[in-house]
Amino acid sequence: MCRAIKMIKTKQKTKFIKLLLLICYVLIIQNVWSQGVNHSINNSTAITKAITKTQLGLTKIEFAKTAEQKAYGLMNRKSLCQECAMLFVYDQLSTDAFWMRNTFISLDIIFIDEDGQVVAIHNNTQPLNTSKLYHSPVKYKYALETNSGFAQQKNIKLHTKLDMPSLLTIN
Repeated sequence: MCRAIKMIKTKQKTKFIKLLLLICYVLIIQNVWSQGVNHSINNSTAITKAITKTQLGLTKIEFAKTAEQKAYGLMNRKSLCQECAMLFVYDQLSTDAFWMRNTFISLDIIFIDEDGQVVAIHNNTQPLNTSKLYHSPVKYKYALETNSGFAQQKNIKLHTKLDMPSLLTIN
């Protein structure tokens, strides 16, 4: 009699284990399938949301629009507040290079195309260095000068999309 009870319990355990394995198998298959579906959906309809001025933490952006403003840039400044930047705005796509003449602070220079996509970044420029030029390998519409380390801190990399309308708004 005891042996019969043990056999029944063993059969129940076996059935229970088989049921658990089946449930696990179904869950694994479902998870793999749903990841594959999501992956293909994300690839075909990838929507990248542009980073706004607020998300960048910029509260004050100075604009350099005229030739004189662009030539002067951030020269002769001893500091730049952490929430500040200078945005160079070009009427047409540009290949202008930047230098650090009379610029006492290290900067990040972020080159941006007409669609708001980052096309080049120069991190940690060398203050007062007039022998090195900072340029973009492709034409750009905007250049954003920020404190050194800004691009890395805000995770701005090549192809990052910036919301230019928000950056172009008056402070």
